[in-house]
Amino acid sequence: MIAKKTSSGRSSNKSTKRSKRSSKKSSKRKSSKILTLGDLLSQDKNFYDLTKKEKIQFCENQSYFSCNSKHTACIKVGSLFTGKKCVYDHKLEEYLMESIKHECDFGCKCMTEERPYTANYRSRQFCSKVPLVLTKGIAQHSDYSFLISPLSIFTGIPRFITKIKDDFKMKDKKKQLIKYGKIVGAGTLFGIMMFIIGQTVTNFCAYNTRNVTQFKYNPYYAVYKMRVSKDIKFVNFFSTFIRNVPKNTSNALNYAINELSNNIKRVTNKPKKEWLYGLVAGVGGAQEELFFRNVLLKYIEVIKPILFKFINKFNFSKKVTEKSVHNIYLLFAALISGVLFGLMHIDGRFINNCRVIVTAVAGILFTYLKDNTSLSVSWMTHFMHNLIV
Repeated sequence: MIAKKTSSGRSSNKSTKRSKRSSKKSSKRKSSKILTLGDLLSQDKNFYDLTKKEKIQFCENQSYFSCNSKHTACIKVGSLFTGKKCVYDHKLEEYLMESIKHECDFGCKCMTEERPYTANYRSRQFCSKVPLVLTKGIAQHSDYSFLISPLSIFTGIPRFITKIKDDFKMKDKKKQLIKYGKIVGAGTLFGIMMFIIGQTVTNFCAYNTRNVTQFKYNPYYAVYKMRVSKDIKFVNFFSTFIRNVPKNTSNALNYAINELSNNIKRVTNKPKKEWLYGLVAGVGGAQEELFFRNVLLKYIEVIKPILFKFINKFNFSKKVTEKSVHNIYLLFAALISGVLFGLMHIDGRFINNCRVIVTAVAGILFTYLKDNTSLSVSWMTHFMHNLIV
């Protein structure tokens, strides 16, 4: 009986030892498991709370294409010849922490004298103490890489998709779904409004310059484009427009409104091929918004300290001073952005000067729209407008 007890005791000891070993192995496996970005966001963890070893492992575990997340300090290195990989950058982590601490949401209005400049850490916007100084390093972890490398000219859409993926990896997916639903809804509504405004201004301009232009229908834009007579120069066109507006305002408005119904009919009767052209033009609008309503406005922000010095002389309250500086800066930025945006749309084949006026007006409206909503809404509006037109 005693011998039996000892044998059963030995077998039980062996089983406990085995269970301990298996538990140790499983704990090792658990401890060696590398966090994914989805795990990090769903568990409400922060990248900077991880140990250095975990950060290195985390970045190495990311694919080259999912490396540039706004939640991490991982960066792409290498090329097709040396091998592409994702690595941890401790210097970049300081920029990440600053962006989280001073993040600004919808619209991102940096109105304080201490931090008057808007900056980007990938798709996150925040208020900074220093103005934008574009270097290759900054461009790589911000939204400005298309200014450094000509090959990244079509990266507007991939960056937007990466932002959406990051947002939907977070815990509250319903909140993100509502947010993007609002962006699409607002962009569609504003896009239709922009089309109506654009066509009305085009028709108004066409009436006032009818003596110096020849009309040629271009199906790509679904409007009659105007070819300026050979003896009419670019400056003469605008002088003719300005001279005729006071005399023809009421007649031009009537013509513009009547012609608008024809513009809408042309859009509804567009063939599938032209809708495809519109889709490509809509995607191209992402790059235009990224430059004209983001990068360019950040360079114009250098006037903010000058405005603060000037308005501080009037001894207004802090709130009034900050609002006044922002409004003056925004007006100045909208005019510069709008004019440059208009000049960029000069058509080389058919010199459609009315299109310059229309796109300049649209550029001003896009700037104010971006300031009161976000760059995503501005881009969605641009996309819908280009798709319709």
